[in-house]
Amino acid sequence: MSEKNAEFYLNQGNKHRKNSRISNAVQSYVKAIQLDPSFDKPYKRLKSIQKLNEKQRNIIADCYTQVIKKQSELPICAYVQLGDILTKRGNFQEAIKYYQQSTEVLTRTTRPEFYDKYWNSNKGSKPNFIIIGAAKAGTTSLFQYLIQHPQVLSPIKKEVAFFHNNQRYSAGVNWYFSHFPSIPEESGFVTGEATPNYLVSNIQFEVAKLLPEVKLVAILRDPVERAISHYHHRVKHRWENRSLEEAITAELVAVKDEESFSSSIEQACHQAGSVYLLGGLYYYTIKKWMSVFPPEQFLILENTQLLTQPNDTMQKVYSFLGLPEYNISEYKKRNVGSYQKEDISLIENKLYQLFQSHNEKLESFLNINFNWKKI
Repeated sequence: MSEKNAEFYLNQGNKHRKNSRISNAVQSYVKAIQLDPSFDKPYKRLKSIQKLNEKQRNIIADCYTQVIKKQSELPICAYVQLGDILTKRGNFQEAIKYYQQSTEVLTRTTRPEFYDKYWNSNKGSKPNFIIIGAAKAGTTSLFQYLIQHPQVLSPIKKEVAFFHNNQRYSAGVNWYFSHFPSIPEESGFVTGEATPNYLVSNIQFEVAKLLPEVKLVAILRDPVERAISHYHHRVKHRWENRSLEEAITAELVAVKDEESFSSSIEQACHQAGSVYLLGGLYYYTIKKWMSVFPPEQFLILENTQLLTQPNDTMQKVYSFLGLPEYNISEYKKRNVGSYQKEDISLIENKLYQLFQSHNEKLESFLNINFNWKKI
């Protein structure tokens, strides 16, 4: 009977959320959890709500804290969300405790043989690799393919987003490491994360100080296609309410005086709060990373390689990480945006004119031909 009642409140929560009644949705999902703490769907729904106010977060945290006292084990997403809420409160040590619980549960359920043989600590490990970007270039698919390798252990979230977030960075290295499973060096296993915003952030020295030997993977996409995809991604999440032409034109105007000065266009994008242009100025962002890390710690991939030759591309990634070859059963595309096609040729032409010289610099710098469209 309780399962039926929990299902009822789950459905109520879904209806409230569909109609943007977030507070009501939170209350309904919490009621479902209280009625049946083993029912995982309401936890997932709560975790997927991207914008919660403080009152809503407190309701969820109180619910989870009470349920944890009664239930031996909750779904992984519950521990992660509780850790995130405590992090926002600045209660970092409590957050670490719940992140560590989630890493242990995740590792035990996804890699039981590793867990039985090696797990004797939940202090977490330094990541062996980071996928640093680019945004909307296939990082989600790349990450999901990678963690299917039997010697890759997943963190509790794809994007830990530690180095470029002031609050999370102030939480300290133990907070960061608590997102990763504990891995003895002799095991031959690796772990890592994928935070696309790292590529465009000025965090290279912080990363090098903490992780001097980390392997860095960048996957790049035609910067014009990337900018347009990024725009529609932000519209989908209600982070952007301007038209495509308005949004792109605003950024083009902001950097207009810098177009002929290569060395300052990236800085101008940062100052203007650029999202769509900065994300495709790969020459400057990658050059910054390579001024701090040696070339042998980088693997540069191209988006179409992953789309058209996923198996060959993944073998390159495994080799780069020192892993044996492995074939996964299905290369399913992840986080793929869909939007109505429209005539945007004018904006596209303006973008290609902007990016072309910078793309040429990138190809020369990396000695790679990306075959992106040219004007």
